[in-house]
Amino acid sequence: MLRLTLPLIACLAGLTSVASAQVDAHVHSLALPRTALGSYVPELHSTVLTLAVVIADTPNQDRDIATAAWQALALSGMGSNMRYGHHKTELKKLIVWLTRQQTALTDNINAPRLDRADGVLMALAFTRIGVESEYKLLNRFIEGSIKSWLPKFAERDARPPTTEETALLALLAQSLKQANQPRLLQQVLALAKRGAAATPTTTATTTGQTLRLHAAARHCVELAAGAQYPPELTLAQCWPDDALAAPLHAWLGAFQVRTLPASVRTAHWQRVQPLIAKRQASHLWPKSGKRDAMTTSAMMLAVIGMCHGNKTDRNDSSAAKAADPPRDHKDPRKQSKRQRL
Repeated sequence: MLRLTLPLIACLAGLTSVASAQVDAHVHSLALPRTALGSYVPELHSTVLTLAVVIADTPNQDRDIATAAWQALALSGMGSNMRYGHHKTELKKLIVWLTRQQTALTDNINAPRLDRADGVLMALAFTRIGVESEYKLLNRFIEGSIKSWLPKFAERDARPPTTEETALLALLAQSLKQANQPRLLQQVLALAKRGAAATPTTTATTTGQTLRLHAAARHCVELAAGAQYPPELTLAQCWPDDALAAPLHAWLGAFQVRTLPASVRTAHWQRVQPLIAKRQASHLWPKSGKRDAMTTSAMMLAVIGMCHGNKTDRNDSSAAKAADPPRDHKDPRKQSKRQRL
């Protein structure tokens, strides 16, 4: 039987402290991936891993455009892009699948069914990932995607953009502005203005929520067109009363956080952080409206990642590049002990 002598106890205590230090170092390493859009949140590690497993295990024939686009935006919000990050492999898988869907739509060969909102969302995913990854090869897919759904809004008897479509168009317009795509920006902005000027369609149960989302989308359309507003007004307009009940509205607000002063971003993080505790035992957030738990969770990951990554004094891509690891950044978990030291 082992006798716990004083030297042995001291030795075990030393091993425990070393193990604890290694765990702390590992958790710290998880926070390294960071882009201009967002950064990895260690407290959400289990949720991101759940999402990554779903992405890896889902057969391509079972994917749909909207879910794949939100999953890609979630990984981008969590600090990965197509060049580096803990989940760049899963992100590449999603983007490759989306580019194949766009190619099918362009060639009209086995083209998937594409409604207007999903088309705008796919263009948004291409634009955001292209900006974050500095992948100019995605430019043709951005343009091809916009060409595939833009005529749908001009068809005879076509209704104006809905509130949700207007919100996505506002995000796309702001992203195209950041991507330096002036021609596409003008086309999308004109359509977004049309949606912002239209009367939102509401129901008895969603009237207040829809009206607030419509006002936020209109505010973002004006920002994309060059309007200037106090940062406190932008945050008040674009952040919902309940982020979990209105994830798209929260996404709209989180995207604006990166442009606000550091003091405002830091204070806003205190409002966002409690959302982490609202996950269920499955590490996912509950479904929201018509969106299932996985899609809702992907949207919430992007929202929290964007607010977390921009809570410090950094609000443009040049500052992000200075703070980010180099493009050939390797996963710290795969580096040797000598390299980590």
